[in-house]
Amino acid sequence: MSFRENLKKCRVLKSFFECASGLKCISICIREETLMIKMRERDFKAYHAKKIYILNSMRCYYREWGLKQEGVYFKSIYPILLKETLRGPSYLETASGDFVNHCSNPSLYTIFEQLREVIKSQNVNRNLES
Repeated sequence: MSFRENLKKCRVLKSFFECASGLKCISICIREETLMIKMRERDFKAYHAKKIYILNSMRCYYREWGLKQEGVYFKSIYPILLKETLRGPSYLETASGDFVNHCSNPSLYTIFEQLREVIKSQNVNRNLES
């Protein structure tokens, strides 16, 4: 199966699942006859709360949409919880304090030198912690 055919099938599956269940999914695919659905926590809990209803609805839609003729076939459904983490910006890997200060203005030159010292002191503290 080509990439385009697979992409088309995944789009159809996503629309199929969202229409049949009333829930949103992040991604969806079929692997080894298992429909794998990645969902956010709210939809994941709702899926498990009304699983029987969703499965019956999916059976009806499967026939109605003619997915068997499209080559869409799966034996089981495996919902996957998308773990959301709150991450702040991290610049640890980019700042080292090794730069050339080309400022001709004495006040700007001083500011950049102070900046360099702060960055280097943070690198020393970071190295001591690890």
